[in-house]
Amino acid sequence: MIEERRKEVEADLEMAIQKGRRSGMSDQEILQLIDLIMEG
Repeated sequence: MIEERRKEVEADLEMAIQKGRRSGMSDQEILQLIDLIMEG
C-alpha cells in the first residue's frame, strides 16, 4: 500500500516538473520551488 502511494506521488511530481519545464522554468527554478513548498 505504501509503495503504491509512493508511485502515485512520484507520478504527480514528474507531471509537475514536466509542466514547469514546458512553461520555461529551469531545473534550478523548479528545485527552488520544491524547497519552498517543503519548508511550508
